[in-house]
Amino acid sequence: MSQSERGEIHNLETMRAYADALGARITPAIEYGDRTIGAA
Repeated sequence: MSQSERGEIHNLETMRAYADALGARITPAIEYGDRTIGAA
């Protein structure tokens, strides 16, 4: 079982590498109440 499957990813660089391996990307967003502010 990988770190991601165990919920053990603790830093952004590891998350970026995992997303890249899946052919995906990280999209940062801030959510509060019913609003979401995201980066394009």
